[in-house]
Amino acid sequence: MNYIQRLTSTLDHDAETVSVLGHLPVNKLDNKLSLIKKQILTAKKYEQHDAIELLKIWEDQVLNAKELKKELSLADNNLLDVNMELAELAAFEMIDKRQDILKNKLLKEEFSINRRK
Repeated sequence: MNYIQRLTSTLDHDAETVSVLGHLPVNKLDNKLSLIKKQILTAKKYEQHDAIELLKIWEDQVLNAKELKKELSLADNNLLDVNMELAELAAFEMIDKRQDILKNKLLKEEFSINRRK
């Protein structure tokens, strides 16, 4: 799935995702927020603007889920987390691949510049 497809899918399923996340325990939501924030920092470091945009949407979804959970006193359901983690792993794998591509590109540019000197 390319970036546009992933972004469109994420936005199309926003309410559903927030609803599902709202049934996770607060500590799992906090862990997800922490992980997303780390990924945002990494994406900023490598100037991956597409990844940052997607991660910020996920961050908003988790924050909205925490608010929904609080307002509606939603019960915890740990079984829901398995599917969400699989999607997150796929997304973070995409980010890692982009980072590798960027690193290789930067190394090639650096090598090229050093050869000219």
